Amino acid sequence: MTVVKPTHDEIIRELTKELAIVSERLDTARENIMELKQGAAEIPGVVAGLNTLREEVKELKRQWEEAGNRRWALLPRSSGPL
Repeated sequence: MTVVKPTHDEIIRELTKELAIVSERLDTARENIMELKQGAAEIPGVVAGLNTLREEVKELKRQWEEAGNRRWALLPRSSGPL
């Protein structure tokens, strides 16, 4: 039994197909890398926004506690003459 070897044209066609597949995958990988770089570039801004939000929440909590303390401070004064 003899094995038929592919011709040079067949080999070239097959290699061309495989090269096209590899090129397409490489293009996709490049696009993914660009998307990742863009996403990574946005991270510092997002972190800064979160830090600002955290500070605002702390300030709101502090104001809420102060308002509560002021309300409680009024109670003994109002109930004193009773």
